[in-house]
Amino acid sequence: MPLIPTYNKDFKHVLGHKQAKRALEIAATGGHNVLMVGPPGCGKSLLSETFSSILLPLKQESHFEVMSIYQLAGISHENASDPPYRSPYHSASAVSLIGGGTNPKPGEVSLAHRGVLFLDEMAEFPKRTLDMLRQPMETGKVTISRAASTVTYPAQFILIGAMNPCPCGYMGSWNYYCTCTPKQVTAYNNRISGPIQVRMDILLKLETVTLENEPSAENETSESIRGTRGTGTEVHFTVGLRANGSDPITPPCILSPSEIYSRKFPQFFTVHLFF
Repeated sequence: MPLIPTYNKDFKHVLGHKQAKRALEIAATGGHNVLMVGPPGCGKSLLSETFSSILLPLKQESHFEVMSIYQLAGISHENASDPPYRSPYHSASAVSLIGGGTNPKPGEVSLAHRGVLFLDEMAEFPKRTLDMLRQPMETGKVTISRAASTVTYPAQFILIGAMNPCPCGYMGSWNYYCTCTPKQVTAYNNRISGPIQVRMDILLKLETVTLENEPSAENETSESIRGTRGTGTEVHFTVGLRANGSDPITPPCILSPSEIYSRKFPQFFTVHLFF
């Protein structure tokens, strides 16, 4: 009997952000990491929370992998067919994020295996902790070494990061005045190191949406989005790891020149979207 997915939030609940949702569809199809930058209240968290609803259900083999990891961690995964969605707080330690302990247990990167790892207020995470994501983002696994043993856990996930554009959060906002100096803005953005930024395949710059002309009835549902992708189940894990992973993949979709502004592509490709 096939597993039936259940989702608490739907893409139709997101008003506006048409091009941002288009970019997230591409990320879901190709398994690309996304960094969203925008002022508070522009919809970064809602977009990330609804993102897992456009991922296709887990296959049986993937389901067994996820359940095995959760059993090792002593955590229940209620909706068996849903891709995992993990959102650790920015005060989380490196051990809780990567895994470890006296008897090494899976961390958040492994609990998000075959699913989504969402880092809200990404710039508030300790820089050393973020840099520890480099290995799992590159190889799809994390190795924890202790004196008694060495353990390797799978960690193939889509990373969704969200951050403000500056310390006060209102640079570029239409409703508030930014009080940050250029030096403060540069220091804030440098909290995310270059190697991590390179591994973020899509950069979304979001703005606050005015709701007057955004009727929810016209929004496409997550179910219809999953249906249009058809046989692409877990394409980002079976065809290739991800754009900056060990196995190259073919870009699943092409954005028109009016939708993207590209820069020098690292390793495979990076798409920058400015709205």
